[in-house]
Amino acid sequence: MKKYIWIAALLLLLSSCDNVQTVDVSPSEVSSEISEPSLSSSSSEQQDIIPGFDKIPGGIIYTGSSNGSYLLNAGGLVDMGSLTLIYDAADRTKAYYVKSSGTGTDGETALFDSSGSRLTDYDQRSILLVAGDYIVRGNYEVTEADGYIFSTDVAFISLSGETVWEPGRCVVRSLDEERLTVCIQQDSSAAPKTLVVRIKDLSVIQEFDGYYGVSGSWQYTPVPDDSLLLFNEDFEQVWLYDLGREEMYPDYRRVVGDAVLLGKEGDYQLLLPDGELMEIPDGMEYWYWSDSIKYWQESDGNYYCSAICYNDMIMPVQYVQCDDYNEQYIIVCLADGTLDILTQDGQLVSHVEPEEGVDSFSVGDGWVMKRSDTGAGLLAPDGREYQFEGLMNIWPLCQVDGQQYFSAQQSDYTMSVVDDQGNLLIKGLSSVYAPSSETGLLVVMEDERVGLMDLQGNWLWREPEMA
Repeated sequence: MKKYIWIAALLLLLSSCDNVQTVDVSPSEVSSEISEPSLSSSSSEQQDIIPGFDKIPGGIIYTGSSNGSYLLNAGGLVDMGSLTLIYDAADRTKAYYVKSSGTGTDGETALFDSSGSRLTDYDQRSILLVAGDYIVRGNYEVTEADGYIFSTDVAFISLSGETVWEPGRCVVRSLDEERLTVCIQQDSSAAPKTLVVRIKDLSVIQEFDGYYGVSGSWQYTPVPDDSLLLFNEDFEQVWLYDLGREEMYPDYRRVVGDAVLLGKEGDYQLLLPDGELMEIPDGMEYWYWSDSIKYWQESDGNYYCSAICYNDMIMPVQYVQCDDYNEQYIIVCLADGTLDILTQDGQLVSHVEPEEGVDSFSVGDGWVMKRSDTGAGLLAPDGREYQFEGLMNIWPLCQVDGQQYFSAQQSDYTMSVVDDQGNLLIKGLSSVYAPSSETGLLVVMEDERVGLMDLQGNWLWREPEMA
């Protein structure tokens, strides 16, 4: 999701396009019979199963427009309305959705599986998550605590409808596929306690009296695996508790690659994967650390990187991208503007030297866009280079049966789909993305209506036209 939000924002900053061709294959003329999005013989009304859904996580797609939200599975439309898609905390291949009726405290919610079968009756409590054989329900209560959101009247209910546990006012988070964390505070003046609970039978594995606790993420940043963040009652002190080692570390800052940064500004330590605490010189701050790649800021304010591919030499850099947007790659922009794409183990994938009149930047997943006044090029992680004359903005979309497809922004700001031969396949879209990189399914919007489409521009399902 973060990836598509980033791309949508970038679209507003980038500009014009026209015809296309590639540099490493023989240019082929763009067909004059470009697909306008239209219903065809492969529409969902004439087939039982939409191809490609076997590669969709959970087997369900959530999409929406200004007219509403929709859930679709391999058979087409499952449901529409005020919907939220959720996944089983114990098994991410299982998808559910929550349907709401009304708003605020008067709202009603019900849980359905991905086929549209109702698992619960409507009532006035929200469904917080599904974990194994249990539904966790409660009412949200936003507190003044820094980033902490409690829910009231929380109950764990079996899928058969039996109430199994009612912890009351608490915060429930997924720790991993086998465990949850439950921070309980019956009212705002009571002492908190944090529990580690086994999903299978809701037995308590560990208990931390007097601490607020959280797992998974905190303020949109990850908490280390097999760990909790524990807070004192005024939220001024944050400890990292390593569940495997049963060790408590004060002054947690953030995850930095394979290590954890601890300490206070200007005075940091690194907690390494083997549990060793490494002292850091005053004024030095790590942003990424692994055995293969290191990225830090010195007290002079400048940034540096070392990696196996640089023979561990210290390289001045403008920046290093090491976030989930790039997944298995690390993006290094050296001080002279050279852009290097590295694997997580520090090996060089792509080396793009600065060129006059050419802007080079990462567009995610190891791909680099090279843009000039005449068009845009894409450098793939496997070294293959594509050049699209007249197109100023283009991104990798999906790869099906060994062929790469791209999304492109046209000069009128509409989106199109092109293949790796430079053929323009579909035009006139408001937006397009592939929910899986290996399937030919596309989620598109055209004329303010969303739908599913194949790579030939055939509608597989389309939002009804509103009167």
